[in-house]
Amino acid sequence: MFQGSSAQALDAKGRMTIPQAFRDVLLREHGGQITLTRHPKEDCLVLYPRTNWLPMRDRINALPAAHALFKRRMIGAAEDIDLDDGGRMLVSQSLRDFAGLGRELTVLGQGNYLEIWDRAAYFAYEAQAAASADYGVLADLIM
Repeated sequence: MFQGSSAQALDAKGRMTIPQAFRDVLLREHGGQITLTRHPKEDCLVLYPRTNWLPMRDRINALPAAHALFKRRMIGAAEDIDLDDGGRMLVSQSLRDFAGLGRELTVLGQGNYLEIWDRAAYFAYEAQAAASADYGVLADLIM
């Protein structure tokens, strides 16, 4: 289970280090095997332990042809990655371009996956969402 957030950075080669708490889980429980793809609704990336991704990929693949765009967005962009010994991964240029990733990133734990955002884009998104009426109603229901 992934929870919490961390500020990270892309190096000049497009690599990022997975935050320590997340990296420990990925290495210990999943052998460092991950899948990185586009988020289906947001302008960010999602990182799944490969063992979590494979059943999701099968469910997506079973969708009717009418959902081809969703399949393309999720499966067509998916990249299987093995973390290196330092817990780093290369984020391809195509995925960096999709998510608008600059050097500064925010990594968010979301239960069974991680989201990877451009830090400035995430803060802008969060500010907009927090100002919405839906956010306030949901906060009232939960709190």
